[in-house]
Amino acid sequence: QVTSLVMNEVEATDVPRARVHRLAEAEQTLDVSVRHSDQGYLRYFQGNDSDYETRARFRLLAQLLSAPFYERLRTNQQMGYIVQGTYYPMLESPGIGFIVQSPDNGFETIDESVQTFLREQESRLAKLDKESLEREKQAVISGLAQDDTRLSEVADRYWREIDRRNLDFDRKEQLIDAVKRIDHDALMATYRDAI
Repeated sequence: QVTSLVMNEVEATDVPRARVHRLAEAEQTLDVSVRHSDQGYLRYFQGNDSDYETRARFRLLAQLLSAPFYERLRTNQQMGYIVQGTYYPMLESPGIGFIVQSPDNGFETIDESVQTFLREQESRLAKLDKESLEREKQAVISGLAQDDTRLSEVADRYWREIDRRNLDFDRKEQLIDAVKRIDHDALMATYRDAI
């Protein structure tokens, strides 16, 4: 037996959308006492806006920084057993997160290694040649262009588009076009501004 509920004479309600807020300087570090000996660390950088160009540049920066971050902090420095640099959006706001979980290193040691890594990456990225930049852009585009493999992924994507009031359902295509348009100067400006 199937029971259905029909809602007659129901008023539409506006539900406020969630928003991302920039934290004040005093709120940017959180020290939490837990019953675990590991140190958890997250350094997060967020874009100033959520336009397609900014989202595309943050995705590309994450692509360029992820493997070197892992190699430096996990492989070379053995800073922790979970080490990850990743594109980390919150709602529509783009961001990059640098994550470390370590049983042996404290916050100061991890933070110093992360900040040293990020300072050194500026000069590496400044020397990035055009062919390497195009190869990394293509890697981001390939990831964006992947088809959904499950029906739930398709449904989630459409509901996100509806929630964001993008009734053209073209977010993926807009991001791909924005990645294609990134030049070296714009990438470096975003790195210097955000990180």
